[in-house]
Amino acid sequence: MLRLPALSCSLLLLFGALDARAQSAFAGDYGEPYGAHVSISAGARPLSLQIVPEGAAKPIEQCENYCDFWALPGRYTLYTFDHASGERRELGFRVKRSARYSLQMGDETARDVGLAVGITGSAAIVAGLFMIAPVVLSSMCEGSNCVSASERRTANIGLGLLAGGAVATPIGFSVFSKNRTMLRPIRERAAVTSEPGPSLRVGVIGVSGGLGLGGVAIF
Repeated sequence: MLRLPALSCSLLLLFGALDARAQSAFAGDYGEPYGAHVSISAGARPLSLQIVPEGAAKPIEQCENYCDFWALPGRYTLYTFDHASGERRELGFRVKRSARYSLQMGDETARDVGLAVGITGSAAIVAGLFMIAPVVLSSMCEGSNCVSASERRTANIGLGLLAGGAVATPIGFSVFSKNRTMLRPIRERAAVTSEPGPSLRVGVIGVSGGLGLGGVAIF
């Protein structure tokens, strides 16, 4: 007859095994059961960091220069405080999966200048297209006096605006992109393993009564 303590121990062992299998299946089907593992590094800058979920009031993580935490997938706001300059910034980001990030603190002045140059260059391109439109359309005119002298002068100015805008627009937006505050993903370098490929080695081996050739093939 099975005693009650022995039966209890057997049930506990059975429930423990079932719980372990359930946790293993959950992790296999849905990835990490506790969310995403995220790290954010600010380098050597004297920064205080706070990570706050969207719509929440309290941070899930506070740290100095480097944060390492677990978070559920969703949107978050990163608040920074620079102890050297006293400047405060905030940056929205989204957690999808486990990742490592490097915090790039941009130059606000250079970013604003780059944005202004990019927008001005784009406006110059649009204005230049309108100014050269009469000359372009005149190519469909059969008469010799379809374009006036003032329209030709305007078209020349428009060509200058087009050329200037074509140069200023990419430069301005490039400066804007390089000087904005952002999180850059840190990509791990994949380990490179060398595996032996097919080869054939031939050598001299001893046999009874003399020498012979021997070979080993590796696939």
